Amino acid sequence: MTRKFLQGLGLETEVIDKIVQIHGEGIEREKGVAESLRGDITKLEGNLKTARADLAKAKQPLEGAIDWEKKYNDEVVAHTTTKEGLERSLSDEKTAHKTTQDAIAAERDAATVDGLVAELLKAGHKDGEKAVKMSAAVIPKALKMYDRSIVERDKEGNIKNADKVFEFFKGEWGDFFGEVTVEGVSVGKSDGSGAGAKSYTHDQIAKMTPEEINKNWDSVKSTLESKK
Repeated sequence: MTRKFLQGLGLETEVIDKIVQIHGEGIEREKGVAESLRGDITKLEGNLKTARADLAKAKQPLEGAIDWEKKYNDEVVAHTTTKEGLERSLSDEKTAHKTTQDAIAAERDAATVDGLVAELLKAGHKDGEKAVKMSAAVIPKALKMYDRSIVERDKEGNIKNADKVFEFFKGEWGDFFGEVTVEGVSVGKSDGSGAGAKSYTHDQIAKMTPEEINKNWDSVKSTLESKK
């Protein structure tokens, strides 16, 4: 708003002066308010800058704590994984150890059963002055070819179905059983003379197949009876 504009409105000089004065005072007053606001803005900007700096400083320990927490969690996961791996390895070792122990126990039990059966076959079944027994040289081979489940044992570990076991071997290896007197004189199937028969050692007989033994039975029988 200018003086010329007011004069164009036909206002008197005093009125125009008054308006210009009031308008100028208003402008000055608004300038003061604007300056005050600018000061407030500057102050607020300074406070904001300080607050941001304080916030950044406050975040540093928190960020460090978060970093340590992550490291701790990673260590926990790694430790748990290692522990689980060790526990699995220990479990596998225990299983393998038990398997080995069971195998050793089974082999020991099998050897015990074989020993009992061997003694049974060597002793034979006695009937008065005579006894039917298996040739000692063939027993090791026979023990490799039978099912141990046929042997039943009592609480003391002895064979409780000895008759059944003896009859089983007699049925399977009948040609290698013979009668002898209690004193050991042969009264078996052959005439016992052994005349003209080839002689074998016990080791040779043990290495023979059943077919070879059957084929050379007279000589084998004569050899076995002569060595009793």
